Amino acid sequence: MDSKRVKAQPKGFMRKRIGSTVYDVNLCFSHEAKELLQDKLLRLAINDLNMNLTDVRMDIPQTNRLPERSICS
Repeated sequence: MDSKRVKAQPKGFMRKRIGSTVYDVNLCFSHEAKELLQDKLLRLAINDLNMNLTDVRMDIPQTNRLPERSICS
């Protein structure tokens, strides 16, 4: 049986392959942090959504045709 040996990685280190690119990731954090990881991720996601929503415009499309099934005489 042919098996690949995986070298033991130190804690907080991760290697991820996406396509032909290999990413080496080191995790680091502060022991004095007052915010949980879940809270921080939620805050970052909400801030990102709020930033993206300010760029969205919901303009009325300009067309000279009436929508289908419109009731106009």
